[in-house]
Amino acid sequence: MRKVSINGAVFIFMARREKLKDSDWLPSNSLPDSKYVLWPRGEGWDVRYLVFGAEGVEWLPITKTLFADEAEAWQAAYEHWMNRSKKTAPPIKHDDYQSEFPFSHLEANNFF
Repeated sequence: MRKVSINGAVFIFMARREKLKDSDWLPSNSLPDSKYVLWPRGEGWDVRYLVFGAEGVEWLPITKTLFADEAEAWQAAYEHWMNRSKKTAPPIKHDDYQSEFPFSHLEANNFF
């Protein structure tokens, strides 16, 4: 099992016949994170994401079809996460005045 963590998302790559541990659905750092699991199934690769719903914890498929290989599954999982992140991200409000800092539009100057 390999894990990749990117900005609050955890992608779990599993080998054939490998099983998720009971703890794999738990948050990685005490904050809720997006979790994806990728593994070979049949002649392709399956990708599922973690959802906390009325039925409890569920791993839902991102598509109804399998992916040709691990690279294609990874690209689809990453794109799915990016699209979900864009929908849930709060809108960024920019001030109308020109800042003395050249990168104020990047929200990096809020630390000064």
